[in-house]
Amino acid sequence: MDPALVKRSFALSILRDLPAAFSVFLLAGFAVGCGASQVPTAVTSPSPLVTPSVTAVPSVGAARVSSEHGTGTLGPYGGIAVPPGAYFVELSGFRYTFTVTASDWWTNNYNGTWLAIGKVYGENGPMTRLFIVGELPGCEMPKGAEGSGEFCPPGGVEVSADACHSSGTAFIPGATVDDLVAALAAVDGFESSEPSATTIGGYPGIHLRLTVPADVHMADCDGGQYHGIGAFWDIPPGQVQDVWVFDADGHRRVIWSAFDGNTPAEAQAELTQLINSLEIKPAP
Repeated sequence: MDPALVKRSFALSILRDLPAAFSVFLLAGFAVGCGASQVPTAVTSPSPLVTPSVTAVPSVGAARVSSEHGTGTLGPYGGIAVPPGAYFVELSGFRYTFTVTASDWWTNNYNGTWLAIGKVYGENGPMTRLFIVGELPGCEMPKGAEGSGEFCPPGGVEVSADACHSSGTAFIPGATVDDLVAALAAVDGFESSEPSATTIGGYPGIHLRLTVPADVHMADCDGGQYHGIGAFWDIPPGQVQDVWVFDADGHRRVIWSAFDGNTPAEAQAELTQLINSLEIKPAP
């Protein structure tokens, strides 16, 4: 065969195979760059732990979330709708920016001390939520004051030693990250992961996963309630909570999420995306 024709045939074969080779290269790169999926799959088979990242969401153009709670129409607590987009809240001198990528999410801003971001799937379906908490040395509002009681900021210093039989078991952990993590890990009534070192928003901290046993009978608990972080008691059997306690410029901060045990994978994926979109920096 003519050598020139051989060279031309070889060149054409390379060009023909480039798209497939390039696709394989892209897929391989994506697999290496992304690693294992962080989407929880089932309560009975704990998912990989989620480590929030702050590199995905620029704060430029983010809208400030509403300063109110209970005045909207979404979720069980009058959540205020947040359409897809970037948002921020300022708590105790820090700005927390996050991105919502799907519809039907809502926020409730409690007294400027903590923010709940949530979504209910279906008319009465499972609920996923993310809680962003400011600097909380404790429940500073007197009992009976507006915003106290059930609205005492979750993540505050008070922890119940027994989740089901919580009456009379509340105590105040020390002021450090390790103090609060140890107190939460020791609460009777939660299945706790081993605390693990992580970073959130560039700040060093500790991650802990708490799971409510699926066979808990809430009717047997004090007041029919199951108590978790702070005064938070809206906890059904099988709920999974991820807690991040970290130090930001010498002050303890808490971010935590919760999803019900029957939450589908796609709903868990939305929650994971929300967590991973977090950007934390001092307020301007």
